[in-house]
Amino acid sequence: DMSVIPETVDMRRKRAQYRANYRGTKEMDWVLGKFADAKLSSMVDPKLSTFELLLTIADQKINSWIFSPESCDNPQYTDIIAEICEFHDVSCSK
Repeated sequence: DMSVIPETVDMRRKRAQYRANYRGTKEMDWVLGKFADAKLSSMVDPKLSTFELLLTIADQKINSWIFSPESCDNPQYTDIIAEICEFHDVSCSK
């Protein structure tokens, strides 16, 4: 009988931190990884769930949203993108 172990917030944070740091492009590794390293330890739902979903999106799209936030065509990600911009001191004109 294989019992399913419920995922803890810590497990989710660790997985998100790994995914943020190992993206596939060095730029997004740095942009998302540094943000995750600084912010994930205090992140809870619903923001944690939104960040996890953001990490499933292609680097090119996330990159365009960060450097051109008005191009973010999904309102679900507007706040987390703004927070990443602010963290990296990238001017976000909404």
